[in-house]
Amino acid sequence: MIADRGRSPKERQDFGTLERFVRSAAPAFSLDLWAGQPERIEVWVEKDALSQIVEKAAEPYGVTTFANKGYVSSSAMWQAAQRLLDLPKEVQQITILHFGDHDPSGIDMTRDIEARLNLYMDLADDDDELRLSHGQTHKGLQVIRCALNMDQVEELQPPPNPAKVTDSRFKDYQDKFGNECWELDAIPPDQLESIISGKIEEFADMEALEARKDFEESERQRFLDKFNE
Repeated sequence: MIADRGRSPKERQDFGTLERFVRSAAPAFSLDLWAGQPERIEVWVEKDALSQIVEKAAEPYGVTTFANKGYVSSSAMWQAAQRLLDLPKEVQQITILHFGDHDPSGIDMTRDIEARLNLYMDLADDDDELRLSHGQTHKGLQVIRCALNMDQVEELQPPPNPAKVTDSRFKDYQDKFGNECWELDAIPPDQLESIISGKIEEFADMEALEARKDFEESERQRFLDKFNE
């Protein structure tokens, strides 16, 4: 019944001149930095609270990011599968770089993502209508757990927490790692960004990516030069 929508004025955006509008719009011009490459990479993170850090690290590489918010819902996973199936036909390999907590459920989420993505993408092989709508069938898929892993825990020394004994996966986790767990949030943002960018560069064709970025910048400049003629 009562809503406080803030006290900020709502002003009409004013560019002043057409030239100012064009120059303000030019930086937004972008191309698919992975066009023509047979592999695509996405970065998936367990927690939405870390999405801005992940986006900042992945943006220079033109990599799609996805905040899972725990175990991915069936509808969100279905939409992700459809998005991956809609990638260009030359894409034959998809690599999901997964970042999550080092705890019983966080470890299991990597397995769950791979299993359910494969399940939903396999539907295209069994459904003629889906196959025709996407124009292709199941691509190669791999899900790689990039953090947190025990070697990173030992190196970075984030503060531990007691693992939840009520988690149905606790016993298996306890057998492998003991009673302590560690949250991805505990890694300093600059270190987490470095881990993400390093993993992307490990799996990306950086020479092709840089060439595509150079072409993007040349097209942006060509647009501005054309306008200035």
